[in-house]
Amino acid sequence: MHAVLFDLDGVLTNTVPLHYAASKKAASLAGVPFSKADNERWQGRSRKELMEFLIAENPDTPWTAEELGEIKNKRYQELIQELSAADILPGMKELLQTLNDRDIPCVLCSSSSNALEVIEKLKLKDHFHAVIPAADTKAMKPHPDIFLKGAEAVSCRPENSVGIEDSISGVEALKRAGIPSIGVGSGGREADVSVKRTKDVTIGLICDFWKK
Repeated sequence: MHAVLFDLDGVLTNTVPLHYAASKKAASLAGVPFSKADNERWQGRSRKELMEFLIAENPDTPWTAEELGEIKNKRYQELIQELSAADILPGMKELLQTLNDRDIPCVLCSSSSNALEVIEKLKLKDHFHAVIPAADTKAMKPHPDIFLKGAEAVSCRPENSVGIEDSISGVEALKRAGIPSIGVGSGGREADVSVKRTKDVTIGLICDFWKK
């Protein structure tokens, strides 16, 4: 194992409810129902895709996809201002520190355009060797590009890295990239190894998984 690639939302911190609140506001303006189950299905995919979906669901809405996207992002940015190190999910800071101590590069591969701001709020930026901006990728998850770029950023072959994800689209992206996957929660069930909680993703689990 030469690198570990991390998703952000639902892995390092629970911004999923924040995304849901912001997306639901945009959906409400578009006149489209949007449930928590809908939000889970859209985890890891781009804001642009979601807004285009809302427009397709209700072509009579007076809003454009771009306008709805701006509304969603503005609301999300308001919500993340309250994030702090206290919002890091259990076990993740310790895992990052252990990987750092062992000189195993950590890379953040998030579809969120606000990923850098979030890890700064969480005081985790210094733990990462690279952050792959969503804007630099050819396509969003489940396309594998963001994870391939993540491995490339630390000169690691995809098959020699491990990815940690909590979304259906994220796990699929890892599989398409040929990267061994660890899934967290219900969205990570189809990963090579799945756990219920972030605190179950330990250095021991990763090493045992890698040896297999």
